[in-house]
Amino acid sequence: MEADTEAAEEKMVIVLPPVPAEHVKKEAAAVFSISDEPVQTFAAFPAAEETVSGFVRPATGRITSEYGPRNGRMHHGIDIGRGGRMNVPVTAAAAGTVVEAKYRNGYGNTVMVSHTMNGREMMTLYAHLASISVAAGRTVAQGETLGLMGNTGASRGPHLHFEVHEGVWDTRKSRSVNPRRYVDF
Repeated sequence: MEADTEAAEEKMVIVLPPVPAEHVKKEAAAVFSISDEPVQTFAAFPAAEETVSGFVRPATGRITSEYGPRNGRMHHGIDIGRGGRMNVPVTAAAAGTVVEAKYRNGYGNTVMVSHTMNGREMMTLYAHLASISVAAGRTVAQGETLGLMGNTGASRGPHLHFEVHEGVWDTRKSRSVNPRRYVDF
């Protein structure tokens, strides 16, 4: 039993909210990275491969739908419910560049962010937003607000639909992966 507890403790990730750059002394900051470029988060990375990505949870709330087959179709993301709350912020899972911030059929108000992680391009998608607070071309920091959780597009209630793509997003969603591979929900 003790060995199981120790193994579980090795996998724990502690992620603190982003600290504004003007409040950080560069020589005192402990920035952990798995590449040559620092990830804009302060974290103790575990040995487990799926949790060392540098991505953080994009919104608070209960998971209402998982990645995978749903009602005979593929659901390419994870849904996080609003749960009766108002003005729930949706934030960037990692630092990157906004490549799209607009209304998209089905997805409603949508933001797509391109990230470079370990030399690879990744994209995250945030859909059904009530409002969008960023524009295409803008660089965003991890944890920066992209918009508010909503119920736009083909949605059956207020939530965030969050996707992760290993590579550039395409309409077939051929590069989508389970967000749990990169985010500890």
